[in-house]
Amino acid sequence: MTTLYEITAEYRAALAQIADLELPPEVVADTVEGLQGEVQDKLRAVVAYSLELDILADGAAKAAKAMSDRAKALQARVDGLRAYALNSMQATGIGEVHTAEWAAKVAKKPASVQVAEGVQLPPEYMRVKTTEEPDKAKLKAAIEAGAAIEGVSIVQGFRLAIK
Repeated sequence: MTTLYEITAEYRAALAQIADLELPPEVVADTVEGLQGEVQDKLRAVVAYSLELDILADGAAKAAKAMSDRAKALQARVDGLRAYALNSMQATGIGEVHTAEWAAKVAKKPASVQVAEGVQLPPEYMRVKTTEEPDKAKLKAAIEAGAAIEGVSIVQGFRLAIK
């Protein structure tokens, strides 16, 4: 099967050959129309396949989200049940429960620091997180207004629009 890449190369080569020949305009038009048919057929096939893959990708993304949501719900249930068991064990003074397969006991967590909301701490106890990145909207506006900024340019890209 001939690929779109190969058909495109053949089309461009044929156009170059036709341009070198001194043929009547109607012959050139007929030849170009014939060549375009094969390219357009291949393009239709490629775009149709991309639409099919898009549907599959969308379905996979929805299934992944559903599985992720289910995993979060199950983990929330696990956390709730374990908190329930811990509270009951602490309330009754039962420090350990076990079976042949597992054992559960009340255990201390490592100590952690809790900071009350709204407390003003001295600067030496504060960590500053900063990130820098170009403000592309401001850069674009400046260039469009006539500013020359070294290493920055506005580029026009293309996309395939499918309706």
